[in-house]
Amino acid sequence: MAAHADSQPRARRWGTISDAAVEATVSAKTIRRQIAAGVIYAERISPRRIRVDLDSISGRALTIAKADR
Repeated sequence: MAAHADSQPRARRWGTISDAAVEATVSAKTIRRQIAAGVIYAERISPRRIRVDLDSISGRALTIAKADR
């Protein structure tokens, strides 16, 4: 029996930290913090390159702490 296209897992959308920041409308520093906290999934592909799973931020409101003034 052949597998249907519907049963295949969807490929992840990968991007840079800058791509993720644009998509989430936050700074790159916030994306880095969220990766470190485990909120956003990312993989290091070389010593200087990190790729972010853009699907892990789609539809998710990133929590940004604001200092009381």
